[in-house]
Amino acid sequence: MKNKKLLIALGAVCLVNFIAHLCFYPAMPDTVPMHWGFDGQVDGWGPKYMILVTALIPAVILLLIAVVPKIDPRSENFQKFGGIYRGFLAGIVLFMCGISWLSELTVYNVLPDGSSLVGVLVSGGIGILFILLGNYMPRIKQNYTFGCRTPWALADEHNWNRTQRMGGIT
Repeated sequence: MKNKKLLIALGAVCLVNFIAHLCFYPAMPDTVPMHWGFDGQVDGWGPKYMILVTALIPAVILLLIAVVPKIDPRSENFQKFGGIYRGFLAGIVLFMCGISWLSELTVYNVLPDGSSLVGVLVSGGIGILFILLGNYMPRIKQNYTFGCRTPWALADEHNWNRTQRMGGIT
């Protein structure tokens, strides 16, 4: 039941995110910033419709991460670390919803071109996700989808546990 409520809530967030992008879409220029260099300078441009494509990415990620446990050969183990998986799902979907707004924020000069704020936001967000994931990796049970999936770890549960512990530290 927890999974269903979370999926509905995250689906609603993705829908609101997409509708909000649609509201800003008519006022956007024909060419919009799509990629930023490490120094914060826009170094990639794309057509206007790419804003809607990036707005769909969180929903696609939500769909993929929700379906994967159902097709994993060791799907019963997902029940043992369901809280971690749900937390990862919520974190990555919300982070990608935030990232989808970088183009609009740059066009409206909320994120000025050349400031390193884009790099700080993206790198900081990914760093926080990695720190949280590394902290919880030792609790991930053996599966073919989520965690450090090396051949020796998938072959033996003891190796899996040690690999996840080392992967979390790394």
